[in-house]
This record gives sequence, C-alpha cells and structure tokens, in this order.
Amino acid sequence: MPYIKKIYNAGGIIEIKKTYSARVGIKGIARSENCNPTPLDVEKVNDANAEQKLRLLLFTNFKANDWHLVFTYRPQRRPAPEQAKAVFKKQVAKMREYFKKTLGNELKYVYVTEYESTAIHHHMIIPDADIRPLQKMWREFGTLRGTPIRDTQHLANLAYYFIKETKHRKDSAGRHQRRWVASTNLDKPTVKIIKVSASEWAKEPKAKKGYYIDKSVGDGSGVKNYENPLNGLPCQFYRLIPWERAAEENFEDFPAV
Repeated sequence: MPYIKKIYNAGGIIEIKKTYSARVGIKGIARSENCNPTPLDVEKVNDANAEQKLRLLLFTNFKANDWHLVFTYRPQRRPAPEQAKAVFKKQVAKMREYFKKTLGNELKYVYVTEYESTAIHHHMIIPDADIRPLQKMWREFGTLRGTPIRDTQHLANLAYYFIKETKHRKDSAGRHQRRWVASTNLDKPTVKIIKVSASEWAKEPKAKKGYYIDKSVGDGSGVKNYENPLNGLPCQFYRLIPWERAAEENFEDFPAV
C-alpha cells in the first residue's frame, strides 16, 4: 500500500514527514485501537502544524549569529495589548528605516507579543546587525536585550516557544488569531508531496549525500515514529541539515569528513 511523503525545504534544511492517507487507500495498515480524538488532540495537532510552519519560515530566513531580540517596557510605560500593537508598529517602522538608510538592506523580521501570563513584551528575530541604534530607539519605552542565534536548534526552540506562548490567543469564534507577525519580504519554504509505492518505510532512515540527520529530533535518535492522534495512522518525521550549515554552527554531532 503506498504512503505519502512530504519533503519540506527551508533554506537548504529539509524536513520529511511520512504517513498514510485514506485518499490513496490504507488497506492492510493497522490503526491504533484507542484512536478516539478529543478537542485537546485537535488542538495539539493544530499547534504542531503552526509550530512547523513558523519553524520552516525561520530556517529559511535566519541563521547562526542573527538576533533574537526581546523588547520590554518600564512598569510606568507598560501599555495594554492593543496599545502595545501600535507602539511596536512604530518601532518596526523606525527599524526598517534604519536598515534601509544606514545599512542599505531591507529589514527581515518575525515577531510575537507575549502578555497572557507575564508583563507585556515583544520577541523579534532579525538578521545580524549592530543593535545598539535599535536599543537607543527603544529606550523611551524600556529595555532591548539581544541574544545571538546559536544554531538551527535554537531557531527550532524559538518556534516552539512562540507557539506555546500564544496558543490561547483566539477570536470570539474560538479560532486562533494570528500568532506571529512577519515582514512581507521573507523567502518562503517549499514543499513537495509524493506518493511512494511501498507498503512501509524504514524505521531508521539514512541521510542523503551532503546532509546529516538532526539528532535533536525525537528521543535523540534523530527520527520520530509516532501515531497521528486524529486517525491512528503511523507517521514518521526527521530533519536533514546540510553539512555546510552544520559545520558553520559547530553542530555537536557533525560527522568527520
């Protein structure tokens, strides 16, 4: 029985998902006997999909030594969420002007605003640049701290954190509001979907030439074999990192060549 293989390419980093689909037939494929999805199961799948979408966007546009910025407010200047939206929109406009006029580049960014269970603040990811002028711009409102992006795993962790901290943000109809804001000039990851004429896949896939399996996935083996909680069908997920990028990031398990 064939299975579906989705190949996501995010700036050279490849994520692969394998599963079965009722649309191409699942005869002979065992489902979980306890598959009875709950609203919480649906919520978890939606969060995982949102996390992957954001993670791939970050992989495509950012890399080691770019910046994770955190904009906090002084207590006396701390605005309500709607006010903060307007304040930060003006900050982003100033940053775009600085990047264009001073650095000669268009600003690329992704940001989220966090406030549900903490004092309101903004997280932002931007390319490598001198952030001291940005700190000066924000001094009117509070403090801007910057942490250099270490590696691919750091970006993946940020995607997870951003989705986790905005998961309860919904509209009056119960639908998720936009969880992050991204500049319109970001490159987009691609996806290729193919039907594989095989009844099953290898439990331990091998990296293709020029790539290395990211061991941070799953239980440390680099591969996650699991069941889709919505239909009980088996799935597999793993990530391939180009040797060049792994070397640039001093990847911990980078193979000797």
